[in-house]
Amino acid sequence: MKHILNIAYTSDFAHFDEVVDFMGEKFRLTQLGTNFDFDATLKILEKYDGLCDAISISGLPAVIKTKKNSFTPPQREALINHTRETFVLDGQTLKDIYIPWLMRKHFMSHSEVYKHERLAFYSGVLQKNLLDVCEEFVHEIQLADPYFFLKMPYTVKSVDALEKFTRLLWPIFKRMKIKRSIIPEFNRNKRNLPAPLTDFFHCDTFVGTMAIMELIDLEHTRGKKVIVDVLGSELKEKLINIGTKEVLVCLPQIEGVPFINFSILEAFFQAKQKENIRLTTDDFLKRIEEIDIRPELLNLNDLQEPIQAKTRIHSLTF
Repeated sequence: MKHILNIAYTSDFAHFDEVVDFMGEKFRLTQLGTNFDFDATLKILEKYDGLCDAISISGLPAVIKTKKNSFTPPQREALINHTRETFVLDGQTLKDIYIPWLMRKHFMSHSEVYKHERLAFYSGVLQKNLLDVCEEFVHEIQLADPYFFLKMPYTVKSVDALEKFTRLLWPIFKRMKIKRSIIPEFNRNKRNLPAPLTDFFHCDTFVGTMAIMELIDLEHTRGKKVIVDVLGSELKEKLINIGTKEVLVCLPQIEGVPFINFSILEAFFQAKQKENIRLTTDDFLKRIEEIDIRPELLNLNDLQEPIQAKTRIHSLTF
């Protein structure tokens, strides 16, 4: 039986070890949460290198790209390239293929809905593959990257403006480490919240990754819409409790698997390879078609009464 290990880099108490059925094949799927602990993650990679058929790491930031350059956060690169025998996947290749292809189809089929929408990205840089699609179809975008990365009191309102911001902050991005303390709370009720962010919180739809949204205050999504890459049970409960209106999930959960995200799905695809070679773009497209997976729109108003969200105690502080 093939064994896949997923390291949930931004989570704690996220451990499980189960035998699952994926595309007609049995896999052992193990998940360990490391809660931003870089050294602990390195040790896990060393321990399981050569013992697993594929290793995935979820929660790592995306490669930051501009028209002329691209930048990989040093910690991300160190983790991805730390093993000698087992491939380490972070889902970025699959996201870059899946999201522009299938999300464009979704927006085209719902063009009348989105042409009046105002979308707010917590970070456009970290979801550039989705941002490029959204800008084609929506009325207005608000990008909170200056606030997200540097807690600067303003947003940018176009992909071109984000491009300029990214180029200016290139030296800072190169020194920035992946840790919880860099992420602001996005709590609009705090007295010291910058006034220029008012327009951001007045948007109709908020866009983020699950890794980001699990770490910030989401009260501002009450009565609003959310677009998220994947939706775990805890984040789903949190949004129901808040009163979020609906959620568009780019990658819905797969029956029979305790949790799926882009990095785990990429690891499943990789582990199914008969030879130890990395998958190509054509391989990924073929696999996506085989499992026939599509974005899913959830109306949270139709779900059961909110239940009390679990409280997490994180063992590390930054």
